[in-house]
Amino acid sequence: MGLADALAAMLTNEDDLALLRRDPTALRDRFALTENELAMLAGAGPAGYRVTRRNVQAKLRRAIGGCLPVTVAHLHRHHPDLWERFASGLVRPPQPVHRHGIWESERLTDWLTARDLAPVADYARYELERAKLRRADHDRTGRDPADVLGPGTGTGTDRPLTLSSDVRILMFDHDVTAGPPLADLPVRRTHVVLHRPSPSSHLQTYRVSPGTALLLAGCDGTRTTQQLVACAASDPAAVRTALDRLMAADLVRPA
Repeated sequence: MGLADALAAMLTNEDDLALLRRDPTALRDRFALTENELAMLAGAGPAGYRVTRRNVQAKLRRAIGGCLPVTVAHLHRHHPDLWERFASGLVRPPQPVHRHGIWESERLTDWLTARDLAPVADYARYELERAKLRRADHDRTGRDPADVLGPGTGTGTDRPLTLSSDVRILMFDHDVTAGPPLADLPVRRTHVVLHRPSPSSHLQTYRVSPGTALLLAGCDGTRTTQQLVACAASDPAAVRTALDRLMAADLVRPA
């Protein structure tokens, strides 16, 4: 507890704001404030807190909308009360510039997951992971890796393989690549790979089979091609071909 926690309470909770007026000593003791800190909080006044609250929450809404545009639009349209309940209680602690919007979106994703909105929560997580890889860029979604993976350049057998740093493997209970309306997302286990080859590249989104997702997960920097082939239940030649294609697409590289 401290000044930052007390300020957050003033901006999100009318009861705490009333306590500041009614019994400032109790508020001081609750948040372990110094007399100077308590005086600072008391000097702002209820009207000032309410104006600041509106400004802060408006900025938070814009930040989340920049990362989770489809999710936020769905909540505004179909669950406005839920959205207001979430947004009214959120105050962001200081974040690095590159995290702007991410922290808030993580909070919303976790909040939705804890409620009976499974397809919306899945799509929020999908948008969040995409936002972490790129910001405000056009993308190509839902492609089959076979459409872009070349014949391969050969992975060798004696070097451990690892995922490229800009690759994410995700699993959802709904087919998030089907897109909105979110309430109608098909209920089926879906494996998705996100890849941004370079900061100036489009974000690529692949739906992959469970076997491909498992193979990618096995590329953890400890297993060579030979070891991955030996561990796989599929035909060895097919596994080698798959690894060649994954490396050609820069999803996998030598560790």
